[in-house]
Amino acid sequence: MFAVQRVAEGVEARDHVRPRRGHRRRGIARAMLAAMIEWGRELGREEVWVGTGTGNRAARGLYAGLGLSGEEAIIFERDL
Repeated sequence: MFAVQRVAEGVEARDHVRPRRGHRRRGIARAMLAAMIEWGRELGREEVWVGTGTGNRAARGLYAGLGLSGEEAIIFERDL
């Protein structure tokens, strides 16, 4: 899950956020993501993107449960 910080008009920075072990499976991530989606609506955003690995069934279930649909993607990265 991501936390969003406004950088400039129409531009946000994102960082990973998740409940700590021992606090998972209590609806915390669902509540956080639902609040972020609502915040995006209030800001006039038209879409939200989240990402996870194809094997992360818990995250995929969370996102689908909030009405997000998924498709496979290829991510390119490199160390700096």
